[in-house]
Amino acid sequence: MELFNYRDIFWLLNGISLRFLNPAYYVFKYQCTQLPQPKIYNQDYWELSFFQNYPLEYDENKQRFYYSAKLDKKLYVIGWNNKIASQTTKWGVTKKEVDRYYDNILYATTTTYAYPYHTLGLGWGSRNGFEFGFKEKEITCYDLDQK
Repeated sequence: MELFNYRDIFWLLNGISLRFLNPAYYVFKYQCTQLPQPKIYNQDYWELSFFQNYPLEYDENKQRFYYSAKLDKKLYVIGWNNKIASQTTKWGVTKKEVDRYYDNILYATTTTYAYPYHTLGLGWGSRNGFEFGFKEKEITCYDLDQK
């Protein structure tokens, strides 16, 4: 009688990541603690970009917007954009400079880091039944803050 068969081992390893064994992961975590403060060019848009205190409304064309009494303006969800400039460090960690725009108005620049890693994955494929392979994922400083 065998203790484990190959299917049991696949289920045990499903979703496992070896990122904790990689020194680059700890470089990434350290860099996340050293993030510079955001450069804010327009404080009103910066505060509104979080949408926490504003109810979502719909206009006559069924476009979603938030109304700002402070700016006396409808801020459409579709108007918020980000432009990202990324640069990979020698450890494989990606530094991302994010320019945040509303209606082509630059209101802030933020910096974050991203760490790519792989997990072992087991899933169900439409053709061959079970599929086994590596899945590439990415974790950011924001993800670390949420834990």
